[in-house]
Amino acid sequence: MFTDKPESYRGVYSLLLTPFKEDKSIDYDVYAQYVEWQVERGTHHLFSVCGSSEMTTLTPEERVKCATIAAKHSGSAEVVATANLEPTWHMQVEEVKRMEQTGVDGLVFVSKGYADNDQRLVEYLSELAGYTTLPIILYEFPGMQPCNMSGKAYGELVKTGRFHGIKDTTCTMAGIKDKIAVQGDSAVLQANIPLLFDAYMAGARGVCATPTSCGANLFRKLYDESLVNPEFSGDYLSTEGACIIAFTGESETPREVAQMVRDEIARLRQNGVDPELFTLVKNQMYGEMLADVENVDDAAEEMGMAFLKGRTLADEIEALATLTVDDVNKALQTMLLEENSAYIQIDPKE
Repeated sequence: MFTDKPESYRGVYSLLLTPFKEDKSIDYDVYAQYVEWQVERGTHHLFSVCGSSEMTTLTPEERVKCATIAAKHSGSAEVVATANLEPTWHMQVEEVKRMEQTGVDGLVFVSKGYADNDQRLVEYLSELAGYTTLPIILYEFPGMQPCNMSGKAYGELVKTGRFHGIKDTTCTMAGIKDKIAVQGDSAVLQANIPLLFDAYMAGARGVCATPTSCGANLFRKLYDESLVNPEFSGDYLSTEGACIIAFTGESETPREVAQMVRDEIARLRQNGVDPELFTLVKNQMYGEMLADVENVDDAAEEMGMAFLKGRTLADEIEALATLTVDDVNKALQTMLLEENSAYIQIDPKE
């Protein structure tokens, strides 16, 4: 449960994916296990019914059930869930009331396409907040445009005392700093990994990004022990006949961090990748790839990346669709080997 202390809203918010069965119904048993798995890996908070949950494709009943299960299996982690996706005002009011009864610790309100009008946005969210006693986190959900609110609007909402944070998706330092300047005791949560370190240095107070759906254990360990800054992440670059997998970040003890990464790779190589987690991540990546095809700019970028590997976009989609956990475990036996790795340390200028 969130407390009156502003610090309770800060930290890592792990996004919860939605597992589906072959008949496209939700596998609620797996979902419950997944929630417990996330908690075991040390996340501060859980975000059920989010963009990565494919929330706009779920029915109201499915969203409520997912939130209820997340709350029941969350242990010491607080759970928040989106509560204003329905199309009409009266339906949203009922949605807020239903979501409040699920046992979650807080609600998430999306900007609902009103972000281009500060006054309308503030009035809408403030009035909707009157139908719940739970704390509220705001979410600039890209699926409902325009979604990115101004710092002015966010500041006014924070002053009401009902809104305790925001998941920023501007993906620009200007947009992030605009909100940080008025965040007060609230928490600006960063969703963009490449900007995460700069955002933290500017005053952001948490992370709510897609990689958290895969578990926060290694990230939390590195972060809690102050071994790396919050931008610690990985990247994958490939071209025809070659690929590079990179782990990057800043640390006072870089060699210790490098060894921890090697130990985690060795653990996965020995024990194998969790099959249920593999399915969740694969389904999310597959959904995102298909969504990119529907956007001209994203499709062009995906086609360009495929071309550099000597492939077509259709080849990439088929490869992901047919990928199995056995393929991944087999690849781990020959990839990320010590003899094929390089350690690069860049020290600050004296």
